[in-house]
Amino acid sequence: MSINLLFLDVLNAAINNREFDVKSPISLSEYVELFNLAEKHKLLPLIFDKLYATYPYDKSNLNEVKSRVRFLFYRQIEKTECILSLYKDFEAENISPMIFKGIVCSFVYPKPDLRISSDEDILVSDGDFQTCVKVLNDNGFLPDDTVNNCEDHLTFRNDQQLNIELHKKLFVHDESFYKSYNDLFSNVYDNGVLININSVDIRTFNYTENLLYLILHSLKHFTSSGVGIRQFCDIILFSGKYEDYIDWDKLYSGCVSVNAQYYAAAIFKIGKNYLCKDIERFQSNKNWSKIEIDETLLLDDVLSSGIYGRASDAHILSGAFSFSMLRNEKNGILKTIFHSRKNLTERYSYAKKYPVLLPVAWIHRILVQLLGKERHKVSVVIESMHIGKKRSKLFEIYKIKNNTP
Repeated sequence: MSINLLFLDVLNAAINNREFDVKSPISLSEYVELFNLAEKHKLLPLIFDKLYATYPYDKSNLNEVKSRVRFLFYRQIEKTECILSLYKDFEAENISPMIFKGIVCSFVYPKPDLRISSDEDILVSDGDFQTCVKVLNDNGFLPDDTVNNCEDHLTFRNDQQLNIELHKKLFVHDESFYKSYNDLFSNVYDNGVLININSVDIRTFNYTENLLYLILHSLKHFTSSGVGIRQFCDIILFSGKYEDYIDWDKLYSGCVSVNAQYYAAAIFKIGKNYLCKDIERFQSNKNWSKIEIDETLLLDDVLSSGIYGRASDAHILSGAFSFSMLRNEKNGILKTIFHSRKNLTERYSYAKKYPVLLPVAWIHRILVQLLGKERHKVSVVIESMHIGKKRSKLFEIYKIKNNTP
């Protein structure tokens, strides 16, 4: 059995809350590969929880991994307590921003604190924005200047290095391309629902919009650099828990409007064939059931990409190439290196403050991309072009198209 299929078997056991059935002996090197793959996809606590009991070798070998898992586990508990405490403070100020991703996804897993997240996300209206910022500031969260922020998307961090992303819009990267995505959520505030987490009612998107957002958010990462299997687990588990509340016809029409229906169907097929999650209402829906698609190519790309396509510098850089191809930009590779003045000043604050330093920012970007941290610098660029070209072929297979008006 390949390491990827073995990994999916362990993940299957984790999200279905059953013991992992070791069908054949797993070598010591395979255990190492499994833990490395889990780390790459930010699923280490989930995978470790299932593999530790099956480990037949000296368990002192796992002390370092165990320590890492313990840290991530308690860190996740801290994040959950933090966002719920913040939400109570928002309510005390008579505002009800919408919480999404992070904690909402964690609590569709059998063991929520084993599903780790890097940050928590909050959507807030223009009218409540400053009040929301004040609550964050009062709780020790300050703007993180090390992150590339924009007016509609700010990152806050506290002394414990917990991150909060504050959104006015759900999709802000390359706003022209994702405008049609944002248009699908124009009434999100009017349609919100309350979900109960640890005895706290928090406001989030309704079940259909939540699922549509998870699909489109993963598609954004897939088109821009790559997406990890954890995001697919989020989609599949959310669908399973709330399938009776989801308007599957509306979900279909939303996906069709942005050419995402084949991509979404492939995700559900991965859930059925590899993770034992057959979403009955999806399978029986007259629109979704007529789509026939090969999910294996998407799965291969996902498993090699890691979380958000950050398995390697080559994967990260490849996204710029494939995204340019998706936008039908003939000079996409050149634009990847020689970014527009606007993009460079957003990326490098010194160029915005001192325009005379714009040429330095161009050189800075070239050095970062072409002379990155990996030893074989030129080979990284060549590999990234190969990965980007391969992913652009997947765009054709899954009929993912340019949505720019």
